[in-house]
Amino acid sequence: MIQSKKIAICILLSVISLNVFAQYIPGQSYFSANNYIEYIAGDLPIIIVVPHGGHLTPTNLPIIGTHGRDNGTQQTSLQLYDSIVSHTDGCIPHVIINHLHPSILNAAREIDTAAGTNLDTRQAWYAFHDFIDTAKYTVTNSWGAGHYFEMHGNGHADMWTEVGLGVSKTYLNGSDSLIMTRVGYSTVKNLCTNGGANFLDVVKGPMSLGSLLDGKGWKSVPSLTYPSPDTGGFFYAGWNTWKHGSRYSGVIDASHIENYYAFMQTINRAQYANDLSESILQFMQVFYGFNFDCTTVGIREETTERTLVKIINVLGQETTGNSKEVLFYIYSDGSVVKKILQF
Repeated sequence: MIQSKKIAICILLSVISLNVFAQYIPGQSYFSANNYIEYIAGDLPIIIVVPHGGHLTPTNLPIIGTHGRDNGTQQTSLQLYDSIVSHTDGCIPHVIINHLHPSILNAAREIDTAAGTNLDTRQAWYAFHDFIDTAKYTVTNSWGAGHYFEMHGNGHADMWTEVGLGVSKTYLNGSDSLIMTRVGYSTVKNLCTNGGANFLDVVKGPMSLGSLLDGKGWKSVPSLTYPSPDTGGFFYAGWNTWKHGSRYSGVIDASHIENYYAFMQTINRAQYANDLSESILQFMQVFYGFNFDCTTVGIREETTERTLVKIINVLGQETTGNSKEVLFYIYSDGSVVKKILQF
């Protein structure tokens, strides 16, 4: 037992030392031993993680669980990656993919449950989380803050995408004041404390990820249309989003995205991935102040080429902008400007 622990520690230290000093090129894939884990390095403050989309079942690795694949999450995430690159004229999100079948490596759990005692499987678990830590380190040092999006699939009868921020159904079904008690326990703690964002806006406001996606025709919760799950199915967080979000420390927030499985199937995938990418970029712009354009590298300057599409208030209602309130100006290039009018 002691010898096994020593071997596991040596594996962990070797993986960490390799990644801390490695120079990663944005857009290039890097793999762990046996190509079990893939890391596509990025230069955006966006980290996309796919723990349950793998299909590899090496005969030398034991099956330790019954968790099935989240079918479509890997393909959708790669199309999401392509769409973000396209919409930002070349900016690249970080992507971490577990290629092992989740019955062999459940990369969304702590190591003993996720990998059992097999040293190769445990090494893959360490590599998975080390790549995530590498992405977080890069984002923190380059941008000062960022967001981790973990992609899953659900088959709930409600047929909606669920955006989990560490706020359970019990609280979402309650009053706004009850929801506000969860700020410090959420996976977006840094954004809504140090970052100054309004927690209710992030959870279910008009520019929340759920509302943006729902507004594009993909039923989502929480959102303006569906502010709470009521009695419906809802996953509000996972082991990874607690670990890698800002609940306990750091400046990287996290969303646990349970995409409705039909949205990710071939007939819908390209449009869904595109709409999700636009929603993520708008969400990042509104709440983090980031506006990406890699043709100029950094913050996009105001341009006369874009046109105003509409103005909405905090309730998501279109308005002329002639009142004293918080307004969101949405432009043809997908950018959003938040304004507070004073009269």
